[in-house]
Amino acid sequence: MSTINHITNPNSPQEKYGGPGAAAHLSGQRRELVIIDPNVDQWQILAAGVKPATFVHILDPNRNGVEQINEILEERKEGRGERKESIFSLPPHPSSSPSSLSPLSLHLISHGSPGTLYLGNSTLELGNLEKYRSQLEKWHIAHLYIYGCEVAAGDAGAEFLQKLHHITQTSIYANPHLTGNTALGGTWELQQIHPCPPVGERSRTAAPLLDGGSPSPLSPHTLTTYPHTLGFSAQTTFAVGDSPQSVTVGDFNGDKKQDLAVTNLINNNVSVLLGDGSGGFSPQTTFAVGALPVSVTVGDFNGDKNQDLAVANFGSANVSVLLGDGSGGFSAQTTFAVGANPLFVTVGDFNNDNNQDLAVANGGSDNVSVLLGDGSGGFSAQTTFAVGANPVSVTVGDFNGDEKQDLAVANRFSDNVSVLLRDGSGGFSAQTTFAVGDDPQSVTVGDFNGDKKQDLAVTNVSDDNVSVLLGDGSGGFSTQTTFAAGGDSFSVTVGDFNGDGKQDLAVTNVSDDNVSVLLGLIL
Repeated sequence: MSTINHITNPNSPQEKYGGPGAAAHLSGQRRELVIIDPNVDQWQILAAGVKPATFVHILDPNRNGVEQINEILEERKEGRGERKESIFSLPPHPSSSPSSLSPLSLHLISHGSPGTLYLGNSTLELGNLEKYRSQLEKWHIAHLYIYGCEVAAGDAGAEFLQKLHHITQTSIYANPHLTGNTALGGTWELQQIHPCPPVGERSRTAAPLLDGGSPSPLSPHTLTTYPHTLGFSAQTTFAVGDSPQSVTVGDFNGDKKQDLAVTNLINNNVSVLLGDGSGGFSPQTTFAVGALPVSVTVGDFNGDKNQDLAVANFGSANVSVLLGDGSGGFSAQTTFAVGANPLFVTVGDFNNDNNQDLAVANGGSDNVSVLLGDGSGGFSAQTTFAVGANPVSVTVGDFNGDEKQDLAVANRFSDNVSVLLRDGSGGFSAQTTFAVGDDPQSVTVGDFNGDKKQDLAVTNVSDDNVSVLLGDGSGGFSTQTTFAAGGDSFSVTVGDFNGDGKQDLAVTNVSDDNVSVLLGLIL
């Protein structure tokens, strides 16, 4: 257990570097360094609200945050980088030798959760403190202020911060509550973590203030007007079946509220949960499908404007189609044969007849099945197209600008992506392959360099990263560029998570139990 001291936030004046007494500030008073993770909402407000005479650095959201902090502190310890403050122009300050500089207080402003800090595209948590020990031991800072939400909460927070203290040998202040806007339940009042207190005891006496004032590097106006908190909402769970494998979103009862469909591997069925529009869902209703369902997608296969489901069944080598009734219910399945061990199913229109078709990656037969829809809920017999070894994911795009839908397939055992260009009659050209990383698992389409040509992003499980391949608009792709993600990077999707108009990536990391967000991959 950890002893905690409250820190108050009175207003106090601070000098700017370069003004009267600046040299005394550098040599005899404490220096403040603020590091902001741009993954927090409207980080620009926080950066602009930092008090004068305070150094600011913005992390690169696509790099390991712990390693970046270590680099920043090393530069300051060596007297380098004192005049370079990321993208912000700060007042100049007099030069000082490294030996004359006072100890540094570090303020980390990032997302947090109990016992975890989210920094760049990485986390700092109990499970990886030993991994970063050699870097953390070099920080040599006087105080560490952690602003992430609930980092100090519960046993997880206490154990994490105690170990972090023992490694860094610095006094640590953190928040067991939400940090940020008071109307949202947040507070900017941090609490001091004391090493090895008596079991069950917590001290709440006032902690020492910085230079007679507040330890917060943010202006009082910023503290009262910042409209967010620095954490994630807690998960809400909804029961489904045994060993759920895949989830997709649709509106299955026509109420304009988003619902969920989930495949349950062991139960050989699909759970449908109807959304209430407020983040809640009804208890599941299940619908039988084939053996070992692993992938589900949404379409309108009979043209009635109601959303239907298509499910890839790994164990029965077929696809189940369930037609929606528009009220949240579905017809009994109709099955269509595909290849061996189908792992993924997606929807497209591959013969330009305005009827939705299916493409299925068959992991056991190293090919893709294409089933052309008849517009009434039925499908033609499959046509297969060879791809690489153990295809595990397939996506649809237009990679050569001919307004025909092409396919990209991630091949796990051959460490590449197959691109199949459509011929306009429902057929596809022979594959062209492009190398990616080790054990590719998921492939998605985006435009990551803003040239209006479709690119690919692929997760590589064994490399813990994502490959990005830029399209040339003629069906070809550049050599991969890789971006670090988390442990066993598994699934990837595209979105604009910070509203800057650039396409971002979200990656699920199996062994780290988290999601990496890579912002603005404009290459």
